[in-house]
Amino acid sequence: MDLNKREAEIAIRATRSPPDAAFGRKICPFRFALYGAPGYLETAPSMPVEQHPFCLIEGTANWLVPTVWKTKEHGEARAVFQCRASRSVQNAAAEGMGLTFLPCHVGDTDDRLIRVSDPIETLDLDLRVITHPDLRNTARVRSMISFLYDELGAEANLWGGRRKTTGKPDFIRRDDG
Repeated sequence: MDLNKREAEIAIRATRSPPDAAFGRKICPFRFALYGAPGYLETAPSMPVEQHPFCLIEGTANWLVPTVWKTKEHGEARAVFQCRASRSVQNAAAEGMGLTFLPCHVGDTDDRLIRVSDPIETLDLDLRVITHPDLRNTARVRSMISFLYDELGAEANLWGGRRKTTGKPDFIRRDDG
């Protein structure tokens, strides 16, 4: 929904920089990490993380350059499953097809997955509640924004990847050689 076109009065966004014309504030960090199914992790050979098969949302291989892969093409070559639907990618990883990266609030709450990395700093975003500046003093908007600040802020550790520690197996490592 576009705030500038008045399609919404309030938006919750994970972004590096909010629109210039928006009014609001940062709630907390919004982070991503790598995840895999316990069964896959138990049987996966000992190899650097960039050599594992990956389940990816279409068009996101470049997000992990240079953190995991040296090039986008290397990442795409490691993709064994790609789909536009993030839930399908999550399910493919949970079925043991390979590793995936997910927002921490998704991966950490999925009992079928184990986090195998710390949050990936290069992917860090900010969770924000924003509105159009003309609406910031409207009673209903102020009330809802206040509610959202409180409710989303109460789960800041989940959004920021601080609720769950990694279950990182010894073989998950970065090969910088």
